[in-house]
Amino acid sequence: MTKIQDRIHEINKIAKRSRLITTVLAIIIVAFIVLTVWNMNTISNNNVTINSKNDSLNVVNEELKFLKGQIEDKEIKYKNELRQIVDSIAQANQGSNLWENTKSTNTIDGFAKYIETERDNNSVIEPERITEIKDAVDAIMDQNGWIQIEESNGTKLFAELSNYIDNISDLRKAKSARSVRNGIIGDSKYDSSRNGDVISKDQFVIVVNTVSSGKAVWAQIKYSNNN
Repeated sequence: MTKIQDRIHEINKIAKRSRLITTVLAIIIVAFIVLTVWNMNTISNNNVTINSKNDSLNVVNEELKFLKGQIEDKEIKYKNELRQIVDSIAQANQGSNLWENTKSTNTIDGFAKYIETERDNNSVIEPERITEIKDAVDAIMDQNGWIQIEESNGTKLFAELSNYIDNISDLRKAKSARSVRNGIIGDSKYDSSRNGDVISKDQFVIVVNTVSSGKAVWAQIKYSNNN
């Protein structure tokens, strides 16, 4: 009887070990299945990502091709325009053509550039031409008014352009926009109200007369609303 009980006990022990092994194997198999499914999903997602990136690269490549074509077209256009400008300048630099172009522009900068170009070419500018330039500049500067040209702390509001254009005395260029007035602020002899005009930054004026008002300096000027 004792042998039979021992045998039963041994069989139970073996059965318990078998169940434990079976459970562990089952867990391992389930884990393997889960891992396999996860890997398949990852691979699938990676393929989708790669395909998406490939599509994006294709779009970028198409855009680059388009931009390349646009740049090449504009480069050709700008080269043609530059060639036309160079040809125009070359024609303008031939004697009387330069003067005709200068007169047609009718600007202070244009007249100054004409004098500079002629001197660079060692050309002698006839006195009659200088007089013609002065008369043209006087005609351009057909407005009159008063404007502050120096602040009370000594800051100059206009750049002085000595010898910028022959026979044009005290030509100046504004460093900033300034309102033109009918007279001087701070002097009861003048009507200091604004006349409605504004001298823009880099605009030319001709100083006719200067007057001090306290430590500030004002000037009676000639100017143009079109130049």
